[in-house]
Amino acid sequence: MLLRKKMNNPKLLMQLGNVCFLIGMLSMYKLHPATPFWDGLKDGFSGVMYGAAIGLLLLSVRLNARRKAGLSETPCA
Repeated sequence: MLLRKKMNNPKLLMQLGNVCFLIGMLSMYKLHPATPFWDGLKDGFSGVMYGAAIGLLLLSVRLNARRKAGLSETPCA
């Protein structure tokens, strides 16, 4: 229940999205793999982080727009 309440906060979702984006970006530049296997793992990890960032940022924008429009109920609640 506490997690669902926090997931309705657009500011928190925006911050989490930015953190995921930053982690994905830094993992592309700071991790130097020694073998092709680790290179693929690095690409996969950064892709997951970018995907999570995009999803969280879009959800944040949607919740913020619904709050400004006066729709306090979310379809998931």
